[in-house]
Amino acid sequence: LHDEFANLKQGDKTISEYVRRFEDLSRYAPELIRDGFQKNKRFTNGLARKYTDRVTAHIDLSFNKLIEFAFRYEENDKRVSQ
Repeated sequence: LHDEFANLKQGDKTISEYVRRFEDLSRYAPELIRDGFQKNKRFTNGLARKYTDRVTAHIDLSFNKLIEFAFRYEENDKRVSQ
């Protein structure tokens, strides 16, 4: 589970599914997310490429705020593609 977290990517998961898996697995590798910045960095690095740059702009925020931005970008993409 440690290695699964270390290599976790969003892939075809929704942001919500990715967040849930990220949170579930993060407890098996606490040394990879020692502080908020490292946690945010690891999260953004695993996001689908279309979200990485946009979410990285908010990397200094709290993890919850960072996730809020990820959700907003995903919702916006859904609206645009409809």
